Amino acid sequence: MGYSSASARNRPLVRSSRIAKVRTARLYNRYKRYAIPHLRVMKPVLLRYHGPVIEQFRSISPLFVRDHRSGDFAFSLLTLALSLALFLSLGSQITWVAGKPLPAQPGFWPSIAIGLMLIFSILNVVSAFVSEQKKGRWKEVAIWLRSLEYAGWFIAYVFLVPKLGYLPTSIAFGALLAWRAGYKRDGILIAAAAGLVTVVLFKSLIGAQIPGGEIYNYLPGQLRPFMLTYL
Repeated sequence: MGYSSASARNRPLVRSSRIAKVRTARLYNRYKRYAIPHLRVMKPVLLRYHGPVIEQFRSISPLFVRDHRSGDFAFSLLTLALSLALFLSLGSQITWVAGKPLPAQPGFWPSIAIGLMLIFSILNVVSAFVSEQKKGRWKEVAIWLRSLEYAGWFIAYVFLVPKLGYLPTSIAFGALLAWRAGYKRDGILIAAAAGLVTVVLFKSLIGAQIPGGEIYNYLPGQLRPFMLTYL
């Protein structure tokens, strides 16, 4: 007799719940083997209370199981690290004014936001840990790292605008990014034209305060002040 549709839907959840218990037990065994012998001062306390706590976590760990992508565990660790860094820097980054009520304090809502961010990032790490691991984690992480290339393009653009000028840099980077994204000749030309339109719109028409390129100083006659002012 074949499985019913309901049982077929529940099979992945049952498997993930078993994996959650196995991973929790594995973590507990490592903790018992490596951590407790080195924590001699707290060893009596740990030996008294760690057992019930771990057993309680093992019983509720299936509640954290969820369907997730292959790179979720790495992403959850990165989020936790960022949240912890922000939380630890709160003391030097926020101020508390004497005499003001708590909700009106400048540091109240940032503390609430970062505190909740830290709590939920911890829960996300737990959920990713106890859920079934999918293949391709590092492949997905590599895709994230590849996206940092475009941040490098943007940094290079900001660095070169004061040297080469807003107009040449915008046209060149529009064409280069279109080429990098895989566009052919027509797409590259359209991207270069979009760079030209952007410069005319923002600097010539709106008058945005963008520094003129150092290379413009080598232009002859009346062309130099025109380029410095409008392009």
